[in-house]
Amino acid sequence: MRLFTAINFNADIKEFLYKVMLRTKAQGVRGSFSSKENLHLTLVFIGESENTEEIKSAMDAVESPMTDLQLQGLGTFKRPGGDILWFGIKKNKKLLEIREELADSLRKKGFDIEKRSYNPHLTLGRKIIIPEGFDINSTGNPLNGEKITAKTEHISLMKSERIGGKLVYTEIYKKN
Repeated sequence: MRLFTAINFNADIKEFLYKVMLRTKAQGVRGSFSSKENLHLTLVFIGESENTEEIKSAMDAVESPMTDLQLQGLGTFKRPGGDILWFGIKKNKKLLEIREELADSLRKKGFDIEKRSYNPHLTLGRKIIIPEGFDINSTGNPLNGEKITAKTEHISLMKSERIGGKLVYTEIYKKN
């Protein structure tokens, strides 16, 4: 199974992000956009593993994931063949501590977890082609000056698979 740990968001946050994607598409941005139901914040990518019991044990060792995350705005990671479009999360010390504690716990259990710096974001699309000269935020600030805060209540162990040609993320465990 292809696995990762994540923070999932409520329907209101997903709807807000989906509307941002629709507005972005309407401005001529093309690519492979995430489905609304798959929107999440990855904490640790695990990769192929059947060892879910050890992952659950590592998750259970992490302090409570309760924190508030503030959404911050659009950005891209440049990639050959198309960019990754993302919505950022404002720097959050508790989130970084939770992520690092989880990554360390998984490493101690023998999982090969990347050690690169963590840049919390929600992927809205891949292989994104932005029209030349177009500023991704030119449709106006998607937050319209308001603060959008997402409460985190648990960490989820997610399975990623293709079903009928569609990418589907399924929660198989959650740690409160």
